[in-house]
Amino acid sequence: MTEQERNVEVVRRYLRTFVTKDLAELRAVVDEDVRTHGSGVGVRGRHLVEQAVASAGLAEGRIVRFWGEQDLYGLLRGLGMLPDEPIEF
Repeated sequence: MTEQERNVEVVRRYLRTFVTKDLAELRAVVDEDVRTHGSGVGVRGRHLVEQAVASAGLAEGRIVRFWGEQDLYGLLRGLGMLPDEPIEF
């Protein structure tokens, strides 16, 4: 398996966690010291991974960097933590 194929599999495993909600799998593919860049903010640490959705940097079979924009509302809906219906204002 090439490095590119391994990286593709890591990203697929990461994306699958949005469906399976398997936090152990998420921890397995996202580095504990992941760097997240998005919306003009750069942060470090696994606790903010859900905010970056565009692209990822990988090293040694783990995601170590994200670039993207925030879609926290979409993530929470996808995880079943918010109702899957429009919000009434």
